[in-house]
Amino acid sequence: MNQETYNLHICNLIKEIRVQKRIKQEVLAKAISKNQGTLSRLETGEISLSMEDLKLICDHLEISIIQILARAEVKMGTCSSNNNLSYGQILANLIAYLEEVCPSKISKEEVLIEAFAYIQNKINSLEQV
Repeated sequence: MNQETYNLHICNLIKEIRVQKRIKQEVLAKAISKNQGTLSRLETGEISLSMEDLKLICDHLEISIIQILARAEVKMGTCSSNNNLSYGQILANLIAYLEEVCPSKISKEEVLIEAFAYIQNKINSLEQV
């Protein structure tokens, strides 16, 4: 996996979701205690996105970190957007992403717990079909 490309897809998705939800850049920037210029550079991948910033952004956009990472996987073509998502690949890439951007073991554990819960819910919904 090309980590730089993966990060860029995540940053682009943040903008895409923000625009879809009709949230102005200024509003999101204020919600995460950044200025508009910094958020703009985050959305274009010009500056690195920390795990803390990603969590704050996802919370404000009402999307889980796992959902945004899974959508980045789809954009990269490493898994499909149908019910045959490669959850193992998503987890592998999530772990690689966490190793790069997340300095705290506690934060990594929180995100992995969220990932496992998300995947379990998806598997349960597929079993009910």
